[in-house]
Amino acid sequence: MKNNTISTKIIATLGALSIVLMPLHYAGAVSTGDGGISANVTTQSTSYININSVTVIKNSGSPDGTFENGWKWVFDITIPSQNEPNLMMKFDNWAALGFSSNNIPVANNMRFYSAQSSSASNPNNAIYITSANTYSSSMFLSGDLDSSQTSRRVQITVEAKIPGGTSADAYSTSFGIKTQ
Repeated sequence: MKNNTISTKIIATLGALSIVLMPLHYAGAVSTGDGGISANVTTQSTSYININSVTVIKNSGSPDGTFENGWKWVFDITIPSQNEPNLMMKFDNWAALGFSSNNIPVANNMRFYSAQSSSASNPNNAIYITSANTYSSSMFLSGDLDSSQTSRRVQITVEAKIPGGTSADAYSTSFGIKTQ
């Protein structure tokens, strides 16, 4: 089975989330939409994971340590093969970019799920990021938003909670998506 990976960087601002996607090591091109809150990744080859779009669901948050009051967005991605049903994600700690020296640890402050998964289909059985820059447990993909293709299209909801005491600032993190 082939192992596909994409790594990207996102930037968020406490109080108003904006996402900027920049490839860290990827063969495709990146274009961002209005205000940097969505992105498309395209490639010449079909052997890469493609990020079709990113939709911000919640663009403001409170530092109260809850997912309900944190940030939330949905990644619409295409995986090159139906034969790669295991999806993992990793995130670095959020680093402050401006006025503070605070960082937001990702361990147990980020989770993801997908309606196209039989193992993590909603927040109640989401996959948690438990360590910075380490791939998560696998989410088993059982569905497909476009079954007419040999690839698999899924939407992944990613949520971040903001720990109490976090300073207002812009924060940046890198993430990776891997299938096998």
